Amino acid sequence: MKLGLIAFPLYRSLLDDAALSETPLLQEALASEGAALQLLDGFAKEPEVSQLDAVLFLGCWGYHNEPTQYLDYIDWLEAQGVTVLNPPRVLRWNMDKRYLLDLQQQGVSVAPLRHYPQHARINLADEVQQAGFVRYVLKPTVSANANKTRVCEGPPDAAACELADDILRHSGLLIQPFFDALVTHGELSLLFFGGQFSHAVCKVPRPGDFRSQPSFGAHLSPLSPSLPLLAQAQKAIWAAPHGPSLAYARVDGFVQDGRFELVELELIEPFLFLRSAPSPQRAAQRFAQSIVAAVSAKK
Repeated sequence: MKLGLIAFPLYRSLLDDAALSETPLLQEALASEGAALQLLDGFAKEPEVSQLDAVLFLGCWGYHNEPTQYLDYIDWLEAQGVTVLNPPRVLRWNMDKRYLLDLQQQGVSVAPLRHYPQHARINLADEVQQAGFVRYVLKPTVSANANKTRVCEGPPDAAACELADDILRHSGLLIQPFFDALVTHGELSLLFFGGQFSHAVCKVPRPGDFRSQPSFGAHLSPLSPSLPLLAQAQKAIWAAPHGPSLAYARVDGFVQDGRFELVELELIEPFLFLRSAPSPQRAAQRFAQSIVAAVSAKK
């Protein structure tokens, strides 16, 4: 079985970092399952790509900067008859955080949010006042790694209004209240492969920051989630297209008043935190088995 993994420069930059790079773990685990994994250069439509059994979008870190090319490449892979993981419908649906509204409508507990479509004309001060937000977050609906994300407090200043306008020129806009639990207790990330729980981590931002990504200095620690927490996270996956059969999924959220609140459902290019799992090799093996099973099911 021949697999390709789209690897953007940011993803490739970790290859020399033994403490963070997951590629060697993935390649070794997949090899033990009879699958060879090669890295692909972005969205290049090379003839050899069409000969692959499947293409994984796991390393397209930065796709949000070229959304048209991203969607076009998915279309091209489909036309070539190449299996795509996760499935094309999922990759299209999950690229825009409007999917949170879909999950909310299906009963998933999603952190409160207000959504404004691209090119909407809004008065940010009025919107914030009507929502009753005191401390809140502005973020694009198509983004990653806290890109163009800002925490504001009180009436928005000129910079916040300018940011909101800039976001709306390129994508939709989300406004969410800021939850102290994300800083004091951290954001939780639960990893599922083939619909089955694998491992989880807690990400606590460094002092003075709100971003939970390791690239911004967040502290990681292994997490053993309770059965109720697992059930709530799994509910989010089952509400997504292809839910239980998804080859990989990362559920991000926090606990507020004893309830898990979903922040994001990462189905395109999540960092898998394999090296933070109780057994990195076993976690990588679970991932590999899920990928091979998903590709085999398409044959």
